[in-house]
Order: sequence, then C-alpha cells, then structure tokens
Amino acid sequence: MLVFSRKRWADKYSTPISMKEVHVKIIRYDEFGGPEVLRVEEVPVPQAGPGEVLVRVEAAGLNFADIMQRRNAYLQPTPLPAFPGGEIAGTVEAVGEGVTTVAVGSNVMAVISGCGYAEFTVVPAGMVFPLPPGLSNYQALALQVQGLTAYLLLKEAAHV
Repeated sequence: MLVFSRKRWADKYSTPISMKEVHVKIIRYDEFGGPEVLRVEEVPVPQAGPGEVLVRVEAAGLNFADIMQRRNAYLQPTPLPAFPGGEIAGTVEAVGEGVTTVAVGSNVMAVISGCGYAEFTVVPAGMVFPLPPGLSNYQALALQVQGLTAYLLLKEAAHV
C-alpha cells in the first residue's frame, strides 16, 4: 500500500471550518489511463449534511482498486468524471444533523466510495470509525483494506 499525507493547514485553520468560500484541493480524472490523467482541482469545502461527517483528510490509501478504476478495468465500469480514493484517516471538522457517533476534533478512519484524494471529504456517518488513542493515521489505513485482506487470508486460507 502506498500512503500519502498532507500537512495540517496553518494554525489559523485548526478550528472547525464553516467558510464556504474557502477552496480546497481534490484529485479527479475525466478520462481513463495512467497517472497522467489525474488532475488537481480547487473546489469549495464540502458541507456535512444530515447523517454525514466532514473529515479533514490527513492520510489516504492508494490501492489496487484505485489504479484499476482509473484504467476502467475494475469490477464495474467507472463513471466519469471520477474522484478517486476509497480509504482515509483524519480529523472530524463538522458533523451533520443527527450524527452522534463522532465529535468534532475526533481522529477517525473511513471507508468511502471516492473523493478520498482531497483535503476535505464528506462521509456517511456509518462509514466513519474513531481511532483508538495511540493509533496513527498511517496505521489506521493499514488496518482497512490491507489489514482486512490479510486477516481473511489467514483465517480462510491458512485456517489460523
């Protein structure tokens, strides 16, 4: 697994973001191919709706599925434009109405269906999981796709 992260915004942005005029970076592609099709775009900070969580992405995993989707060679056709990234870890910046499972400031990991290669992303609350103290964002990413794959191989194939 390749992991990339970005540094936290300057201290002046360490409080929850509510400014719609602030723009953040996200990666997208409008055609299929290699890494050369990836583009960085600036968009307004997304807003958490009911049942959603706004996460400041601090680490995102790059997996086989992401590469195959970018090539349009995964299990199902990938609709364009596409916004890659299926697993993230970061800090909760805002919660939508009805969210009680995490609070602003919580460190979390999430499995998502795109938009993970962004500075901020909105995630359904049911897909956000609080990190235990002492677990880094990088370790949390290793637990998601790769950790689950290793666990299932040990359990099902090796009968450990």
